[in-house]
Amino acid sequence: MTRADREQRANAMDRPTKLGNKKQQEDGYTFDSKAELRRYRELKQLQQAGQIAGLIVHGPTYELQPAFRDREGTHHRAITYTPDFTYVEHGIPVSEDVKGFATAEWRIKEKLCRFVYPDLDLRIIKV
Repeated sequence: MTRADREQRANAMDRPTKLGNKKQQEDGYTFDSKAELRRYRELKQLQQAGQIAGLIVHGPTYELQPAFRDREGTHHRAITYTPDFTYVEHGIPVSEDVKGFATAEWRIKEKLCRFVYPDLDLRIIKV
């Protein structure tokens, strides 16, 4: 990582997010809010206690709609969703998202995710 990269990252940490949260860092991860960091700490404890396994932060990314070109030739990017946390609980994969406020974009992505991946155990942690 170059000095410019470190400075850019440090400046990004000081800026509030679109919902007014201040980004937090721990264990090399950057979290969008204090609530997300709290949930990470809870999940780490659950993993250490053996109640969950395979904790992944910010992954995997699910494709909700593939990229495409319309009839005019305009390229439209894929719509994707990346959960805050993914882990295995009692042998079942779980994806979690920490939400203080459900934006219109989130409500659409949640519906698409539940439609495209009906077997995914998607949990919303409301704060």
